[in-house]
Amino acid sequence: MRSLSVKATVALVFSVISVLVAPALIFAEYVALIGVAVVSSESSNPASLTAVMAAVLIGLALLSFALPVTSFLIASRARRDIKRSPESQSGGPMAMAASVISASVIALLVLGQVFIALSATVA
Repeated sequence: MRSLSVKATVALVFSVISVLVAPALIFAEYVALIGVAVVSSESSNPASLTAVMAAVLIGLALLSFALPVTSFLIASRARRDIKRSPESQSGGPMAMAASVISASVIALLVLGQVFIALSATVA
């Protein structure tokens, strides 16, 4: 009897969570960008405050990519494991779905980062 691959299940759960969380993180990053613009435009604010706001902005950017990239890597490993032992593990379509969802989220996050970068040049 074949068992369902745990890695494929975890990858699918992570990819679905990333679909839900990524837009909120992009929004938070855009708000942080506005915060950086406001803080840096005031001459009375210290430079360290601008640096902290920029660090928050960079941290949000990295955090937004963490979950879909992790999901994609787990899905790739699950697909490889299922190919190596198809008689004992199932879940190939689930792992493929997780890969496709994760790749789509990563592509949309890249577009979001481009939008934020272009917004930063205007501000």
